Order: sequence, then C-alpha cells, then structure tokens
Amino acid sequence: MRAPPATRGDNASRSLSSDRAAPNTDSPAADRRLTVARPIPLLAPVTSATRVSIIKLQGCCGGDSVPRLCGSLDQRWRAGLSVRLHRHLSAPVHSQLGIPPPCIDTWSAPAPTPARRQLPYNNSRRVSDVTAENYLDPARHRDREIVYSQAGPLEVPAAPNTAVGILGTGSYLPHRVVSNAEIAANTETTEEWIVAKTEIRRRRYAAPEEATSDLAARAARAALVDAGVGVEQLDYIIVATSTPDHPQPATAALVQGLLGADGTAAFDVNAVCSGFVFAMHTAARLLARGGHGLVIGADIYSRIVDPTDRRTAALFGDGAGAVVLGPVRAPAGLLSTVLHTYGGTHETIRVPAGGSRLPARELGRDDKGHYFSMQGRAVREFVATHMPLSIKEVLRTAGLTETAVDHFIPHQANGVMLRELAPTLGLDNAEHHVIVSDCGNTGAASVPVTLDRVHREGALQNGDLVLLSAFGGGMSIANTLLRWGR
Repeated sequence: MRAPPATRGDNASRSLSSDRAAPNTDSPAADRRLTVARPIPLLAPVTSATRVSIIKLQGCCGGDSVPRLCGSLDQRWRAGLSVRLHRHLSAPVHSQLGIPPPCIDTWSAPAPTPARRQLPYNNSRRVSDVTAENYLDPARHRDREIVYSQAGPLEVPAAPNTAVGILGTGSYLPHRVVSNAEIAANTETTEEWIVAKTEIRRRRYAAPEEATSDLAARAARAALVDAGVGVEQLDYIIVATSTPDHPQPATAALVQGLLGADGTAAFDVNAVCSGFVFAMHTAARLLARGGHGLVIGADIYSRIVDPTDRRTAALFGDGAGAVVLGPVRAPAGLLSTVLHTYGGTHETIRVPAGGSRLPARELGRDDKGHYFSMQGRAVREFVATHMPLSIKEVLRTAGLTETAVDHFIPHQANGVMLRELAPTLGLDNAEHHVIVSDCGNTGAASVPVTLDRVHREGALQNGDLVLLSAFGGGMSIANTLLRWGR
C-alpha cells in the first residue's frame, strides 16, 4: 500500500515522546535490547531515485519493545522516510501499526536525501537512538527505504542489476553558419583546398554575446529533457572545455547557476578535445553508488584560432553537447574506459600564452601567443599510432572484440584523417558516424554533439555497442565502450 495506515494504536503515538523508555523488566526478552547491526547496502538502486540499506534488528519484538519499535517506524515515516514492513515482523507489530498481517507493506513519502550514502550504525545503540535527524539532508528530496526485520534470515526482494549509463543526450550549435567561402577570403586559400584537406564545408560560430557556459547550458537543458531528469536530481555537473568563460571560476559553476541547480557540485575538466570522455568517466565513477550526473563538452574555438591561419581557421567551429548519466538496467551502461596522456608531446597542441608561464600582459601587440597552435603532421602520427592500440585495450577490458561494435563515434577532428584512420581500427562491422562536414571540429563538444545527433536520428537501438573515441592536446587519448539502453 502506498499511503500511511489509517489508524495506529495509542502506544504507537505515545512512543514518539517516550522512544527511549526503559524496557519492561517483566519481559523474558528484557535483556535482549533492540540493536542496530551494520547496514548491508545493495549495490544497485531499486529505481533511478531509490537506494536500499538493510537494518537488521536483533532481539525480540515482545513486551514494550513493540511500541518502541513501532514508534521508531512511525517517527521515520513522519520524517518522510519510506518504511518497508517485512513478513518476519510479528503480528503484534502489525497490529500496533494498524496493518493487517501477513504481507510486506510499504508506506512511501518524499524523503530528503541522506548526506551520507549509508545510515550511521553502532552495534551498541538501540534503533530508537538512530533518528532521522542524524542523517537526513532537507535540501534534497528522494525516496529512501529501510527494511526492518527480527533476527533471522532476511527475505529481501533482489534489486535489479543496474549500472551507470546514459539516460539522455542534448546538443546546441550556434545559429551563425560560417561557409568555406568566408574562411577562404580571410586566409588566402580556396574553398576547394579546405574540402580536399578536411572534408569540412561549414561550421558554426557563437554570437558575440554568447560564451561557453551559454552554449553548455542550452545543451544541458536538452539532455535533461531527453532524460526526464530535473535539475534538483543532479549530484554533479562536469564541463569539459579548453575555452572557459574565465580562467576562474569554473565554467561548470556558471552553467550550474544558469540551470538553477544551486548546491550541486560543479567543476571543469580540461583534456582539450578528449575532455568529454575524461569527464564522463569521472562522473561514472562518482555515480557508482547512485545518483545523476550531467556531463557537458563545450568549446568556442572561434575565439582562440587565428582567423588568418588556414590550417586552424578552416577546422574549428563552436558548439556544446551533453549527456545525463544515471542508473540503467544491465546489461546496458558504460562497460569499460581507457584513458591515456602523453605529456612529453604537450607542445603538439597548445595555446602558449595566457597562463602562469606566459601571462597575457607580457605579450606584444603583434604577438600571437594567445592563439591556438597545432602541429598537424605530428597530430596525425600520434593518432595513427595510439588510437588503434587504445581501441584494442578498451575492448579487451570489456572482454569483446572489434567485430562486436555496432557504432563508432570518433572525435570529429578532420574528415580526411578519419577516413584514412578507419581501415586500421578493425571496426568493419560498425557504423562510423562522421558529421564534421556540417559543423567542423567543435573540440570537447564533438563527441557528445555527434552522439546526440545519432541518437535523435534513431540510429541507436537498445543493446547496441557504442564506442566513443577521442584524442586531443596533452597529448591525450580516450575511449569508452557502452551498451545503449536505459
């Protein structure tokens, strides 16, 4: 039953004010005080918003221990905590609570999220000493559940096997479309050269009043709607970007403010174009015990590329993509991730100035140290060497081979490079999703933007194996294998 019982005995009501009353010395179980044993957490949520801890009550539900136990249950229910009555509870307890035995009944009410993932315990403390006020955080509201039982076997229904997976996706590309003709006019090159070298035909630029956090917030809202998750349910917001609004604070903090998710932990990750996969793995580890996370990749490279340099101006555009992570039913979810960084090659991709090593104030008027720079040939060699090895590693970790992959979603760096790389990866059975011709290289946003487009086009089916693959400055490389589904 999903509503509180209609009646309770007088003893149950009185027990709220006399919860610590001494046991009845006439009871044969007087020396067997009700105690709280160590909680046994179930690893998987019962639902996307519910986790279970089992509290085993040792002792006998007889004498005045019945009203004390009932008072404790009543106290928790009044505090908004879900209470499950197990069939091991004796008939007097059912009667005291006004619930007809024998069955498992549940009263459910919105409850604050515990500040800690497990209830506090102490083997010498009575159940009445463990009060809701000790561990409830009134700032959040979700269902919690505690199973009460007498000593003996606990017949607790098995929780579904769950994992951390993608609940929803979203993306945002700015309205302004920048053609190859416009790039060619500023870089003394031709439209044909741009297409021949990159396969890019257009890209998007952010409006002057738009910053990275604005793009990120738009993508985030779309992902939350797709997931059916409210901002009040978020535990973490992580933004992967190498073009933040400011050196500090974190762009994620600004996104949090735009979303109205006050109090949610928010921070940035910078692994350049690999950042989104790094951030998603970080979030998945943080959510291993439940909850929801918002992971966003967002960049505005139009602000840091030299508009006269055809090697970079032709490649980059602006955009943002996001996913909401949370509990999904296995076998769906993130299966394995492999991350690598090779700091000895850090000069291959960089923005030299603007940090503590070369402050912006030390730059001359004509100095281009604040622009993005890239050694194109070295990048190609790095990717050709490390990408196939990293893909083999992530598949081996999951116990799978290349032929099992259904969808390959790579970082949209350069269409020509991706086409040349494809035969070396062994992903012959996978559909390779490349959208770089339409939006260019959007940095950390490229993987989630592509994922969102593929998802909204209906290409992903439940059970499909999806490989997300990225590379970027550092140099860094990142691969995540997941099984699609909720």
